Amino acid sequence: GFDSSVRSVSSKESVRDSRYVVDRDILAQRDSARIAGEFSDVIEEDEEVSASTTMFENDIVGLYSCHGCEPGSEGMMDKINQDCACIMHPAFSCRGTALFAVFDGHGKHGHAVSQEVLHALCLELEVNKMLLLQNPTDTMASAFQAVQDHLLKMSQEEDVQVDSTMSGACGLVCFICHGELFVANAGDCRAVLATRFMESASELSAVELST
Repeated sequence: GFDSSVRSVSSKESVRDSRYVVDRDILAQRDSARIAGEFSDVIEEDEEVSASTTMFENDIVGLYSCHGCEPGSEGMMDKINQDCACIMHPAFSCRGTALFAVFDGHGKHGHAVSQEVLHALCLELEVNKMLLLQNPTDTMASAFQAVQDHLLKMSQEEDVQVDSTMSGACGLVCFICHGELFVANAGDCRAVLATRFMESASELSAVELST
């Protein structure tokens, strides 16, 4: 997971380049052009984001989080929800992409750490979005390491804004790029893909995307 301990994260450990093919029915009416020499996939600032530039309809994607309870002086009390997540489609204004990210904090300051990790990781990926389009596996692994280094530096500041010395967060990011799915995780967050292996199948099968 993410915390202020010193360690390195290799691409093999962080990113499972599973390259699962996303449901082609969803992508059939979307821009499926492959990345070529020029990055025409990037949506211009004055271009309206519409159905032609997004991968999913807004009514089929969403977030849900349920915080727990813990014993207190007056009985059971609501715990601080240390979960945070985001969905971007398109991701960083790039056609044919989507990003799903979820983070779960742990420890006394886990809620602050998970929020910091979310914002820092999204910033890292946005700054390097051209590399992300070209090489999602290495770029996601590098972003995870950069966020780990960022937390370490924050914990060493004189005025500590986010204390990750005894707190941290696990995290998982799924990035879809033109029909291929890339998954990166740190800690015990898991991604599961519900799919039908045969068009005639009536039930969905669960495919593990992370370890």
